[in-house]
Amino acid sequence: MPGRFLSASIFIQFIFIFNLLWPSPFNLAQAELLLKQARQLQYPLQEQNILIELGSYLQYYNLNIPGACHKMGYIYSSGSYLFLHNMEIPGSKNSGTILLVHGYLEHSGNARHLAEFLLKRGYRLFLLDLPGHGLSEGKKADITNFILYGKAIEDASSVVEKSGHGPYYFIGHSTGCAAFMEYIRNYANIYSKAAFFAPLVHSLFYELSGFGASVLGNFVSNFPRPFWDFSGDREYGEYLRFSEKEDPLQISACPIGWARSLFSWNDGLTNYPSFSLPITLIQGDADIVLDWKYNIDFITNHFTNSSVYIVPKGKHILFNEAREIREKAFQCLEDFNQLQ
Repeated sequence: MPGRFLSASIFIQFIFIFNLLWPSPFNLAQAELLLKQARQLQYPLQEQNILIELGSYLQYYNLNIPGACHKMGYIYSSGSYLFLHNMEIPGSKNSGTILLVHGYLEHSGNARHLAEFLLKRGYRLFLLDLPGHGLSEGKKADITNFILYGKAIEDASSVVEKSGHGPYYFIGHSTGCAAFMEYIRNYANIYSKAAFFAPLVHSLFYELSGFGASVLGNFVSNFPRPFWDFSGDREYGEYLRFSEKEDPLQISACPIGWARSLFSWNDGLTNYPSFSLPITLIQGDADIVLDWKYNIDFITNHFTNSSVYIVPKGKHILFNEAREIREKAFQCLEDFNQLQ
């Protein structure tokens, strides 16, 4: 009888190790299971304690970058549990610690190219999924007030600061930048510089969109998310196809409520203060998501120590485009890397 129990124990351990080394493709059921367990999976889960589902997550999104160690788990913010992921390469030079926050309808799993670029330059990374995105709790792709995005940054920043590996920097994309703008005007800032990729203030056709949301909101609760590709580039096309067809964490519909919150947030920007924090602003001139010229004017007026870089032919998600575009965007970050 003891021999049977020993054999069963060895078999279970073998299955566990097999699943860690060769996890099944990450899927929506696994994501939902993680969300159900969020309260029990509080940050930091050490690498040896990472669940099979999180091992699948790392492999599916190619985040198992050679040499990198991972801590993951959930932090509490404004009634929701938010997913936080720490990556670092032990023994690398200490360039500082970066909090990296994605854009609207995206999630941290899509930051592989940018994460690898930063890890190779000695940065420790924290990646946050905003409320309603990725592996975080919250109504999908919706928010009642952009203040909650700022609070999410504040709560993640508390963990970043406790890591003790300063100096601390911020990198955001689109809505992630808007979240930082709410953070810095409402909370004590721990970051000594920031980089904004395609920052959100106004969306494209902002005034028309506001009128459409007010009218359509009486008849529909959301509208479908488009996955447009006018580039003809194979690599960028593959990314969009993956996002639309294969990514279980992608969001296919945009709630009208989120658009209303965006317009409400903009109404509150009338008296937005000025800051001297150094900002590296990186924007593609082929971005058809944002009114990017307006956004650049707004940010440079309110962040007086801003440096603006325009990436020719760059679209909205610059760090997931074709290699040529990506490398141009990352070259702008080299200047950010030099800025102390």
